[in-house]
Amino acid sequence: MDANLSRRRAAAAVFRWSTIGGWAALAGCSGLIGPPRIAYTESELNQMLQRRFPLRKRVGELLELSLANPRLSLRPGAGRLATEFDLLAEERLLGHRWRGQIALEYGLRLERSDHSLRLDSPWVTRLVLDNKSGNPQIERMGALAMEQVLNDLVVVKMKPEQVERLAQAGYELGDVKIGPNGVEISTRARS
Repeated sequence: MDANLSRRRAAAAVFRWSTIGGWAALAGCSGLIGPPRIAYTESELNQMLQRRFPLRKRVGELLELSLANPRLSLRPGAGRLATEFDLLAEERLLGHRWRGQIALEYGLRLERSDHSLRLDSPWVTRLVLDNKSGNPQIERMGALAMEQVLNDLVVVKMKPEQVERLAQAGYELGDVKIGPNGVEISTRARS
């Protein structure tokens, strides 16, 4: 009888802990207090961004830009992100090459058609090209080219099953907020 009682107590304890664990997991994913939210930490954003680089983009017919080694940080007070890259610029006509560093700040926007977070309104805060630093005309032209190339770049693409689970629960993606702990996408009831 003692063995049966201890087994029942053990089973009850396991049930209690699994129930509490299930509710805790549900709270983290679906937001027991209010609608569910999707959150990405600074570390997670860095990992996702790293997977998208190196990136090569052509600017017109004469210039090819390569970006590598993104280093993302949060700017929650401004509601923006900042990222630094290693840069290689190649002029295609005469074969000139410049290496350097570029830093930019940007917002994020949600593209509902493919459930991605994309760079929004990037601006270059620093551009340094080897042996070209201090030339404001070259730096400004380079900054404008980079802002055009990087605008609308995909940072995060949500998994289809993630979006499907939200839809099955009666929710759709809402607003994007950049805060001190990372990026959060709110949800709202589907209309």
